[in-house]
Amino acid sequence: MRSHHPVRFARGDVESILERLMAEDVEMFPCGSWRRRLPTLGDLDIVVLGEIDVDSLYHRTGAIDLIEKNRVHLFYEINKKRFEVEIARATRETLGAALIRWTGSAKWNHNLREKAIQKGWRLTENGLYDNGRLIHAETEGGILEALEVPWTHPELR
Repeated sequence: MRSHHPVRFARGDVESILERLMAEDVEMFPCGSWRRRLPTLGDLDIVVLGEIDVDSLYHRTGAIDLIEKNRVHLFYEINKKRFEVEIARATRETLGAALIRWTGSAKWNHNLREKAIQKGWRLTENGLYDNGRLIHAETEGGILEALEVPWTHPELR
């Protein structure tokens, strides 16, 4: 498996961080390698519905660093190495598209975008569009159905 992360972390080593993050009072959806049930992770991608108190999350979860630009990046130490958690915000209306984008895999997402292009559409983390008009974004299943792609479980993506 090719990854842009040179260091990989065992699922078990990431689990305690995820448990602390999931204790937040917002809906969080772990994505990426975690959702695809891979044995190791280069980072942890999480889609969050709504707003989060970033400072509280940083302090409460024991993060060692925080960068907030378009997305929230929290850093933790695992076995004396730096581990990144990237948090992307979504709305109920864009959740399906965000889950597709942040779950991956990169190759699977590329193939979906190509399918959209073949139909004259555009697929982003905010939805599936036809000439700027939103076709679907709320559920992964709805987007896949519109693209005529059968449901694929995350671990097979």
